[in-house]
Amino acid sequence: MKRALFLSLLFLLGGCVTFEVKDDHFFIPGPAARPTPIPNAEEVRLGELGGARVLAPDAQVEILYFGGNASRVDDYGAFLVRALAPLRANVTMFDYRGYGRSGGTPSIETVRSDALALYDLVRERAGDRRLIVHGVSLGSFIAAHIAAHRPVDGLVLEATAPDVRSWGTRQIPWYAKPFVRLKIAPALLEISNAAAVRSYTGPLFLLTGAEDTVTPPEFAHALYAASQSDVKRVLIVRGAGHGDALAFPRAVEEYAAFVRPRGRR
Repeated sequence: MKRALFLSLLFLLGGCVTFEVKDDHFFIPGPAARPTPIPNAEEVRLGELGGARVLAPDAQVEILYFGGNASRVDDYGAFLVRALAPLRANVTMFDYRGYGRSGGTPSIETVRSDALALYDLVRERAGDRRLIVHGVSLGSFIAAHIAAHRPVDGLVLEATAPDVRSWGTRQIPWYAKPFVRLKIAPALLEISNAAAVRSYTGPLFLLTGAEDTVTPPEFAHALYAASQSDVKRVLIVRGAGHGDALAFPRAVEEYAAFVRPRGRR
């Protein structure tokens, strides 16, 4: 509502407006807001990066999880572990630089390089278990980047978008679109989930809330159409908004079926 009012005033006062979209617009560093203990979690560190790993009894799969731009491990970790319990999966999650348990300053370049280093760490610890990379919102761009540069056994993109321009355009109210231009930083223009899923041929699970107005279902359907995978699924969860699909049993059931080894469905 505030965004719409602000854009309307700009239009009335000055006509066309140009908005710059920079990489620091995507990050909200700082401590956890409401830390909640994560049951059975062990601390994991890689340089300045801090995170947690939770081991499941008889785990058959490893999940490397990347949250949204306002997410901290100590805020969402306990919920995530409870939600994914039916998957019989080890779950590893890290804070971005400058967030929660991690030091440093976040940027698109550092977060992408950090993601590959985290993948390498988790891949080593996973042993012969299959490794699934799961990203939500901002994290979906990180997860897709990994899938484009490392072998993964499954890719989960939740509350996602084809690219930054699609996302940015969606944030502009329809009546202001003719009067607003987006100027996107070059580093952000290079990021494309659509390009990543075109090159990635492994199993793909797209998960979006039916009520998501930030990254709406049409984005997930566009990525589904772009994907070259022979094993792909898109699930639009009724009642879910932006980034909360795993609070709904249907989403967890479909996720469990996705991570189950082929031939055992």
